[in-house]
Amino acid sequence: MKDSIDTNRSGYAEVLDRVAERAASAVVAKGRVRSVALRAALSARLRAEPGQADAFLADPVFEAARVWKRADRTLNDLAGRLLICTQI
Repeated sequence: MKDSIDTNRSGYAEVLDRVAERAASAVVAKGRVRSVALRAALSARLRAEPGQADAFLADPVFEAARVWKRADRTLNDLAGRLLICTQI
């Protein structure tokens, strides 16, 4: 991967490896290639690390998800005071 994110520590490395493996296996199986050598070569290339030249999967994109504190009031509670009624 291009970024310096340590996927091994994040827990995503195992998941990404498994997804890449299953995606490559599915594509090779769907192609119904009879040659064992060709199947092995295709499988090896498609199972490359995500984002590499021959990989089936692109680099993963993970967005940081913030933990938001739940408010006591709803949008309806704010109508007329903080929000304009026509926008609710």
